[in-house]
Amino acid sequence: MTATVRCMPRAAYCPDCGYLIDRRHDGTEQGIDERTDPWVFVDHDRDDERGGTVFRKPCPASGRNPWIAAHCM
Repeated sequence: MTATVRCMPRAAYCPDCGYLIDRRHDGTEQGIDERTDPWVFVDHDRDDERGGTVFRKPCPASGRNPWIAAHCM
């Protein structure tokens, strides 16, 4: 028996939280490289572990494309 993995069409791994996150088009023109890619992460939360307790906080990569999230945060 094989497992079926469904992947969102524009999903990418968030460099901050490490989860596979869907992306949306931000409405700008098509970018010429990965820095200007108009596909940005949707708003999502990340786990913030402090003293053995996990808190859900907004991920700072929300609304940014993968290159900006990885290099400019």
